[in-house]
Formats: sequence, C-alpha cells, structure tokens
Amino acid sequence: MNNRSVGGKGTEMERMRTLERVVETRIDMLEFERADEIREDCPFCRSLDCDIIFALLFTLVIACLLVLIMVFWLKGVMSYEE
Repeated sequence: MNNRSVGGKGTEMERMRTLERVVETRIDMLEFERADEIREDCPFCRSLDCDIIFALLFTLVIACLLVLIMVFWLKGVMSYEE
C-alpha cells in the first residue's frame, strides 16, 4: 500500500518526524555551544575572590567591634553625667 493512498498522512508523519529530529539536533548544538562558553575561573581569580571576601568580612568584624566599643563608652559617659 502506498502512503499517498491513505490520504497523505504517511508523508505528514515523516515530515513531522524529520522536523522533530531537526529541532532536537539544533537544541543539542545550542547546548554544546553554551558548554563551550562557560569557563571556569582561573586559580588566580578564585584566590582573588577569596581575598576580597576575607577582606570584607574582616572589615565587617572590625566595624562591629568599633560599634560595640562606642556603645560601652557612651554608657560610661552617660553614667558619669547622672
């Protein structure tokens, strides 16, 4: 039996399958291209990032200590005024 004698449904199904393959292939190609674009940081950059994070945390700790000292100093000054 010929596919065309069934009303052309066979060729339509083949066309849909071909289109599906084309779409899947294109998606795979895009995923492969994106994998090439994503690069790891070099060791120097990673260590630089760690240094920056450490410096920010250290500065935050120093700032908190200064605020704590100021609070106790102001409490002491206020107690002398009373």
